[in-house]
Amino acid sequence: MDLHEPTHYAGVMSPTCGLTRAVVAVFRGDVATAWRYNPAGLLVAAVSVAVLVRLVAGSVAGRGPALRVRPGRLGWIALGLALVALEIRQQGQAQLLMTTGLR
Repeated sequence: MDLHEPTHYAGVMSPTCGLTRAVVAVFRGDVATAWRYNPAGLLVAAVSVAVLVRLVAGSVAGRGPALRVRPGRLGWIALGLALVALEIRQQGQAQLLMTTGLR
């Protein structure tokens, strides 16, 4: 099923383009391919594993997960700049991202 936004077909990539392929590549052990598709995939995979470990530990200990993130003004600015940088990087990978994907 193709779930791309309409701008994708015009060659305009979003910061999340290639994210699924990157996460799949990480879990297959191919970090270089994951980086090529989307560097954020490494972070998403790491956070996914950490959340899973926390959920299992919480189940064993009888406590639920708790997460409080308060980035503050500088944190939001850093996040915004990181997204802009990722958008620019992903646009440079448009030809790769418009291919059919991992095999």
